[in-house]
Amino acid sequence: MKIPAFLSRIFGPSRMLRYRQKPLQDAPRKQGSLARSIMRTLLFTFIPLTLMAGGAYIIPRVLLQNQIVKQMQRLVTTQTEAARNTIKVRQIRLDRMIRLPNFDSAMQVVLRETPGSLAFTEARNTLIVTFNETNREEANPLFNLFLILDADGKVLASNERKWESTTLAASPNYSVLRE
Repeated sequence: MKIPAFLSRIFGPSRMLRYRQKPLQDAPRKQGSLARSIMRTLLFTFIPLTLMAGGAYIIPRVLLQNQIVKQMQRLVTTQTEAARNTIKVRQIRLDRMIRLPNFDSAMQVVLRETPGSLAFTEARNTLIVTFNETNREEANPLFNLFLILDADGKVLASNERKWESTTLAASPNYSVLRE
């Protein structure tokens, strides 16, 4: 079989002899090619695996952070709405209490009479009873304490006796409460 001229330069007998005559020189070349193949293996397997592992870590982390932020925002919104509803319920209860006829008349007596008089004591007791009756939602009271103050900041009546006859005018928050 005859080899064409352009292939004879590449696969000619002189070239084939050169490769056959130098088998020991090929050995270092194979070690170099082994190192190259190991580098190619590292390059094409471990680097993409590392990138995929990084992506598999970062993407869920970002998603979890976003989910946590949304849940915290919903929680704050829910708690704010619950607090607003509680305030509305308390305002409605106070409005109902103030509009009761016996509460209004007892309040007028407490504001007019001197503390310690019989009319003052009866009016005070009526206020406390009315307050305690309308202050309940299930078993828990809506308000822990109520105070009736005169214009000078003196406590005229309270559901706790220790507050009566004390003055709140010297308190730094009293001027804010009056406004």
